[in-house]
Amino acid sequence: MNALSGIRGGRTAALAHPAMTKSPLERLLLDALEGRGEPEDGRGPGSGRERDAAGSPARWRERFAEGDRRAFAELVRVLSPRVRATLVRLVGSRDDAEDLAQETFVRAWKRREQFDGRGSVEGWLLRIAVHGARDFVRRSPRPLLELDAERDRASGPAPDAVAKDRELRRALRRSISVLPQRLREPFVLRVLEERSYDDVAAICGVTAGTARVQVTKARRRLMEALRPHLGDEERARGDRSEGESVADEEEGR
Repeated sequence: MNALSGIRGGRTAALAHPAMTKSPLERLLLDALEGRGEPEDGRGPGSGRERDAAGSPARWRERFAEGDRRAFAELVRVLSPRVRATLVRLVGSRDDAEDLAQETFVRAWKRREQFDGRGSVEGWLLRIAVHGARDFVRRSPRPLLELDAERDRASGPAPDAVAKDRELRRALRRSISVLPQRLREPFVLRVLEERSYDDVAAICGVTAGTARVQVTKARRRLMEALRPHLGDEERARGDRSEGESVADEEEGR
């Protein structure tokens, strides 16, 4: 778990990391933005056993061809929480994400015969969801800070240290929300949802190399945006990691 855990699932255990004695959230945040401790590619909720929870792609292709409404209803039950969670991170509003999730499954049913069974059904649904989110953001360009306001109202007053951490999380969410959509999508899928670069590429419609470059660019922008909120030591780490990010980006081209 890292400093992005509060955005991944609303948890705050990162604040109690036993190995940190000074600015634990700041250090953990830098670890996350630098990609330290990232899962091996191919691991995470978008791949492996969890991805197969909805059933084999070949079987779903058969069910779609048969127009099996009961099976599709089960698919909605199993995967709608994941699709909705991704959309919340992309558009920042639970109500809008709920509407987009419903639109995603309606479109999926109408386009069911287009599913060729060569990838996971979850990845196919997320491609539809991401395209829907792109259209939504294009139509409604605005800061996506609704989740911040909700959390602040729920949290209430806090001691200085907790308030500082809360401000850092708020700054991180704000910075993610204003990333260009082409950077926000791969960042959310790779860093917040820990999907493999191959999955990120398939969902976003780019190559794996391009996905890596986009995630690196997103990390660099976030690091720069959060610099005023970091301590001196953490800012120095950020300066060092920026050079590494440039080298990684050149390598991914």
